[in-house]
Amino acid sequence: MKTTFFGALLLSMFLSLNHSIAAPAGATTRLNDPEVKVVVSQKRIWLVTDEISVKSLTLHVMNEQGRVVMEKTFSSKTTDWSLVISSLPSGKYAVMIGSKKMTEFERQ
Repeated sequence: MKTTFFGALLLSMFLSLNHSIAAPAGATTRLNDPEVKVVVSQKRIWLVTDEISVKSLTLHVMNEQGRVVMEKTFSSKTTDWSLVISSLPSGKYAVMIGSKKMTEFERQ
């Protein structure tokens, strides 16, 4: 009984490890990605991250037609973790970090 249980435990651990190794390079689960929060006001978009050692985060602001109207790249050497959006015309926009939509906002 103990041998069967131990064998089943080893098999499940092996399959779990095999699944994580065999995941495609573009998989959505990234264990090393920092947690990023986006705060939007009428004048700025602020990024707040839990980790200071961010290698590179590119923020895109997209209009309703899906065009990138503003972008900025942030890293651990960046001192200003905001993007001034006061020059954007009125409309609805989406904030993307990489290919992930973080939030939507409307300029008035």
